[in-house]
Amino acid sequence: MNVWLPAIRAGSGADVYTERLASALADRGVNTTITWFNRYFEFAPGLLKNVKPPANTDIIHVNSWNGFAFSRPGQRLVVTVHLCVHDPLLSRYKSLLQRIYHEHLIRRFESSGFKLADRVTAVSSYTSTIVHNIFNIEAPTPVHNGIDTSLFKATEQKVKNERFTLLFVGNTTRRKGFDLLKPIMEKLGNDFICKYTSGLRKSSHTAASNMQNIGILDQKGLVKAYHECDALLFPSRLEGFGYSVCEAMACGKPVIASDNSSLSEIIRHGETGLLCKTDAIDEFCDAARLLASAPDLVEKMGAVARAHVMKNFTREKMAEEYIRLYEKIL
Repeated sequence: MNVWLPAIRAGSGADVYTERLASALADRGVNTTITWFNRYFEFAPGLLKNVKPPANTDIIHVNSWNGFAFSRPGQRLVVTVHLCVHDPLLSRYKSLLQRIYHEHLIRRFESSGFKLADRVTAVSSYTSTIVHNIFNIEAPTPVHNGIDTSLFKATEQKVKNERFTLLFVGNTTRRKGFDLLKPIMEKLGNDFICKYTSGLRKSSHTAASNMQNIGILDQKGLVKAYHECDALLFPSRLEGFGYSVCEAMACGKPVIASDNSSLSEIIRHGETGLLCKTDAIDEFCDAARLLASAPDLVEKMGAVARAHVMKNFTREKMAEEYIRLYEKIL
């Protein structure tokens, strides 16, 4: 089987997904090729309609934003939705330009791609339902993203922090809830510290005195950051999937996150982490204080979190589900 993954660099989780899927498929003996295109093609993906697939391509697997541009005679087309930008939950966090762009370009691009696709998939059941409702199409097949649990794993060396250390991983945007970190950390005070990555998309939001910017990390640095924290703090307002949540859990860390979108598919409240009402600063503070006061609970939740990821969100499981899907449509 030969799979082609044409992808437009977006500086988002979709890029991570493409690289991880290609690697996982290759490990299963699938001949997989990624072709990267400049981000500017995101605004006019139709210009890529004449790009030739690699020889003997059987499956073309592409992001929903540009699926229509890669439909080719003789090859099967799989389109994956990573985050439905037409989700009503997202509307209040868009600029005017984003609203126009999503409504007048992306909606048209996606609608065309869905009609041409042999199969539409989504990275979570939540995203599948949203796409079904908004586009009035058959619900996309949910295939959860998978992570490398041999890379993202718990360390045997226990790190003892002077202050309870929270970690935020993601772009510093309002959708990710970055603006909530400052009021949360101000309420928690100096017994807590929150380390946060810079992300690829910058924000104008300021940080509290007990917040520390640790920059943009490579995978090795990211794993180290997970190991050195006590818990992940993730007050995101909308997630198509939630890579950082899975990665932290795989590293044996509990997660404090918002109870919305796909996050409740990954986190089991009270078992692998704590879910808080969206934007409820006091609830996030209470959850952090609870974990800080109960080291045994942090360790127990972390162990259960790791086991949960190993069962449900590995790259091997993701690859197997896609291979079955490819074989079925072929």
